[in-house]
Amino acid sequence: MNASDSILDVRKLKQYFHVNKNLTMKAVDDVSFQIKKGEIFGLVGETGSGKSTIARTIMGIYPAVEGEIYFKGEMISNQRIFRQNKKKVRRNMQTIFQDSAAALNPRMTIEQIIAEPLRIHRLASGKKELQEKIDRLLLEVGLDSSLKSKYPGEISGGQRQRVAIARCIGMDPDLIIADEPIASLDISIQAQIVTLFQDLQRKYGFTFLFYRA
Repeated sequence: MNASDSILDVRKLKQYFHVNKNLTMKAVDDVSFQIKKGEIFGLVGETGSGKSTIARTIMGIYPAVEGEIYFKGEMISNQRIFRQNKKKVRRNMQTIFQDSAAALNPRMTIEQIIAEPLRIHRLASGKKELQEKIDRLLLEVGLDSSLKSKYPGEISGGQRQRVAIARCIGMDPDLIIADEPIASLDISIQAQIVTLFQDLQRKYGFTFLFYRA
């Protein structure tokens, strides 16, 4: 694959953490991969192998120790460049985390959780359009609009993960990083969420980076 064909290009990525002056933990050591637009790319490894560290480095949460990361042809591993384009990158590169309970603000209603990024990125003009988008997003992920007034602690784990997915796809991102999004769910719910991901990918053509232990 040519670099120009990829939406995400990770080159010789290294991520080390200095525990103390005598101990450095090599969480990620010389990892490279490319993902084409519209592709579902699986990154598989046991717990503690560095998958989540790669995700956080791609998202700019951790600065890369060495290596380069390109998103849609632009280097984002350079912290100065990332800061300049942070808002655009964060909108077009969304993350769904394993623990939906921790990822969703417990003090916000489901409506507020989905509405917040839409307001920040000005993706709805007025209250009517905002409400219509929230209702549509809930429907897209298999939830009823009656849940809008509830808080994350009042719904099930599977429903919380669907809310996290609704918030994510509301940004219409180019890339979705799904960091073990079904690991904390019951087996029966896992299958439903995987099917939901497949349906959304077919409908919208999102590119998925999917982490799995």
